This record gives sequence, C-alpha cells and structure tokens, in this order.
Amino acid sequence: MGVAASQLETQASRDVLDAEEPRLLGDLGVKKDLEEDVAQLVFDLVRRSLAEGLGELP
Repeated sequence: MGVAASQLETQASRDVLDAEEPRLLGDLGVKKDLEEDVAQLVFDLVRRSLAEGLGELP
C-alpha cells in the first residue's frame, strides 16, 4: 500500500510533537519540585540560623 509523501511528512511532524510534549511537561514538574526544594532549604537555613543566634543571647 502506497502513501503520499505529504502524508508521511504530516504524520512525522505529529510524531515529533507528540513525543516532545510529555518530556517538556516532565521538565516543568522537575523545575517546580526543584523550586520547592530550594525554598525549603532556605527556610531551614534561616530557621536554624535564628535558633542558633537566639541560643547565644545572654
């Protein structure tokens, strides 16, 4: 069974777009997780610094 070249190009374009979309969405999820981890790290560092600083007060 033959297929026109234009039909192959259209299908190939769809395959590439379909394959890339989940990866991009996955990258956004990783970025969000990383932002949350960094925010938690900063919070923990500030909290520990304040706790240690308050502990040294006379």
